[in-house]
Amino acid sequence: MVSYPLPQSSPSYSGHAASSVAMVSGLHPSKMNCTRIFNLFCLYGNIEKVKFMKSVPGTALVEMGDEYAVDRAITHLNSIKLFGKRLNVCVSKQHAVIPSQVFELEDGSSSYKDFAMTRNNRFSSAGQASKNIIQPPSAVLHYYNVPPCVSQDQLLKLCREHDVPGFIKFKMFDAKPSSKTISGLLEFDSKTEAVEALTVLNHYQIRIPSPLGNPRRRDRMWQERCFYLDSDVTGSPLLPLLPGCRLMRFILKVPEKFVPDFHVVTMAGVPTMSL
Repeated sequence: MVSYPLPQSSPSYSGHAASSVAMVSGLHPSKMNCTRIFNLFCLYGNIEKVKFMKSVPGTALVEMGDEYAVDRAITHLNSIKLFGKRLNVCVSKQHAVIPSQVFELEDGSSSYKDFAMTRNNRFSSAGQASKNIIQPPSAVLHYYNVPPCVSQDQLLKLCREHDVPGFIKFKMFDAKPSSKTISGLLEFDSKTEAVEALTVLNHYQIRIPSPLGNPRRRDRMWQERCFYLDSDVTGSPLLPLLPGCRLMRFILKVPEKFVPDFHVVTMAGVPTMSL
């Protein structure tokens, strides 16, 4: 039995969801797909299935792990702006997502995807659930499990390549010289920009040099940006990693204001300049 965190109160939503399925409307037709919905909603509960509705463009059904997960998603994601559109998240009358009328979205991906078996879900055990500090979206992202060879400039380039806003401030946390990963904070101009970056880049696979020149070695270390403070979430990627790849994940950080003391940081021999 997994103990999930209870939903936090919100002036815009009260009560308890009668279904574990959320209906999400106001989705950008070309920039949103099943995977990007997972990237955002997985911060508030396990995602079982995602299905876009053919009869209602820009609308999807998200089957979550339980009714409390739907509560949390409504509390924190309803009415946020994403890619120029305002999301509407509410409880669906359906109690399960049925994979019918599957079609191709504008980006070429499927309108339906099953996430039930992915270990990217963050509430699959009591230990995982207890580490998830549920937070509303903010302008600050916490990234972690990042390979030391990835620099600030590379993260900015990644944002540009995926057509999401770049961050304006960067801070890397101190780590041991022998550490295989690094973590830190990114601040964006607005909450909306941070959410867009998270939606697109969460769980992104980054190709890194293979140790000892062995291209066949599968490195399963991860990168992550997230909405919450915890940095101990681990697991396997949605799909098998390509040789020489690491998976990047994101979290939204609690404070609206960025942590002070921006300075040049050297981590594992890689100098990183702050903005």
